[in-house]
Amino acid sequence: MSAAEPITLQLSALGGQGGGVLAGWLAEAAETAGYPAQMTSIPGVAQRTGATTYYLELFPDKRPAAAPVFSLFPDADGLDILAALEPMEAARALTLGLVTGRTTVITDVKRIYSTAEKMVAGDGAVPAAGLIEPLRRAAGRLVALDIAAVSGQPDAPGNAVLFGAIQASGVLPFDDEDCRAAIRAKGLAVDASLADFEAGLRAGREDGTAAGGVGEGPLVFEPAPAALAPALEAYPEALRPLLGHALARLADYQDLDYARLYLRRLETLPGFAAEAP
Repeated sequence: MSAAEPITLQLSALGGQGGGVLAGWLAEAAETAGYPAQMTSIPGVAQRTGATTYYLELFPDKRPAAAPVFSLFPDADGLDILAALEPMEAARALTLGLVTGRTTVITDVKRIYSTAEKMVAGDGAVPAAGLIEPLRRAAGRLVALDIAAVSGQPDAPGNAVLFGAIQASGVLPFDDEDCRAAIRAKGLAVDASLADFEAGLRAGREDGTAAGGVGEGPLVFEPAPAALAPALEAYPEALRPLLGHALARLADYQDLDYARLYLRRLETLPGFAAEAP
């Protein structure tokens, strides 16, 4: 990168993770700091869990001799920062040739599973480690964060933590206070977002060492709803965790009656006869 070239950043997220809000914070911080910049949204599926991509180009000179000409999307070997709220989305950028030795990759280590992974009978999940290690080999620098652990709020969006980690990378020419001002200017969950930003700033400057590893835990089954749990006693013990998980997911998707319908259909299979509650 030279003074004649913009700093480039791609943000990869899923619908519902607050990627659009983070993109807005980045653009606002650039404006607050006085740097010419352009933020664009690359078409994607912005509904819940659909892939979303945002792209920032920022000229690192507040008073350039001529107006910078910005691109709407990155090219191969063209990213200074790849920031991702889901490691599969970071890996997707890697397959497109966007992650190279010039790139600082900042990614969450926790997976949000795709529909294709969920459809597999059993455990079809792609382990996070299998995504993180290729990124580590390809990138100039990798910061892998357990964003939920950093924020201390498992259900929080995590976008403000990632904002802090992006700022901590030192690639963007902002001051920390420019970022805080951007969060205040947008006015969205300001106190919580500022707290998460500070947490991400600390974790990023520790290079993610305070954020936990990328280890994969055992497959975890959700327990059956209390109203349906007694029905599991009629089935072989080895099957109860999986059946309980199925009942929990079906009840969450519709209701208890929908889960009971699943049990009634199980009764039609050899060896599965049981009395549903």
